[in-house]
Amino acid sequence: MRIVAMLFSIILFTACTPEIEPRPANVMDGPLFARVMVDVQLLEAAKTQNPHRREWSTESLRSGYALIFEKYGINDSLFQRSFRFYQSRPDLMKPIYEEVLDSLNALEPKIKQEFIDIQSAKVDSLEGTLVDSTTFNSPRMSDSIRAILK
Repeated sequence: MRIVAMLFSIILFTACTPEIEPRPANVMDGPLFARVMVDVQLLEAAKTQNPHRREWSTESLRSGYALIFEKYGINDSLFQRSFRFYQSRPDLMKPIYEEVLDSLNALEPKIKQEFIDIQSAKVDSLEGTLVDSTTFNSPRMSDSIRAILK
């Protein structure tokens, strides 16, 4: 009788264990997706911090994403598929976002220093006044995105 009860318990416990769905082949693995998300978060933060700058057109945002995708050898559809996959599985997305946050926290001092350097460069050494930031061309913005993404 004990053997029957033990077998019944084993069957019951294995039947109640959720099945782990494997990651599809057409979805980025977690570590790669986390690295891509770090760069995506940096790009989105740059746009959020300067929403009214004319450089932040839809086209320049697309260019920023294209730079990120090129850096990692992926495309938009792979990114979207991967995002949807991990978003629908919070148990898999949570460690990815924790890794993203850790990476962003590690980058924060470098980004702050770059911001200070950019602000310092805007000061006109001859007149001691700030240079109008609207005079900077879009390629400079693209270069600053490239610098952050490297």
